[in-house]
Amino acid sequence: MGNKWPNHGLFTSENQPKNRRGKQKRTLFLEALEKAGYSEDELIEKLVQLAFDGDSMAVKEVFIRLHPTKKPQYETVEFEYDKNDSPAEKAGKVLKAVSDGLISPDIGKLLIDSISNVVKIEEVTELKNKVENLYQQMGLNVE
Repeated sequence: MGNKWPNHGLFTSENQPKNRRGKQKRTLFLEALEKAGYSEDELIEKLVQLAFDGDSMAVKEVFIRLHPTKKPQYETVEFEYDKNDSPAEKAGKVLKAVSDGLISPDIGKLLIDSISNVVKIEEVTELKNKVENLYQQMGLNVE
């Protein structure tokens, strides 16, 4: 059972993606600016000048660029649980912490989702190891 895709994961002149992305919007925009005879710096200067001249949309745009909105961060939470607990027990303790008001419901959901994702990763890893062991027992090459 040989490797069906010998170049899988390697890009060569013969092995290129079939569905190539087009140029990014920024690149297209900058090319259009250049085609119109302007540079990015000239556009920025014009935007700032419009803002100083009282254009409210330009003021807003300049302000957003100078002070971008920060992404919200979740609060740090601390509570005790036994590392040897089952995932169900861990999730139960998270629910208890939510019901006791120790952590907010959105943080509780995030924690339970994280526990669930860890379980899924463990399951996939275990299945992968079992399949590899079966291949080895059958004397087949594992790739």
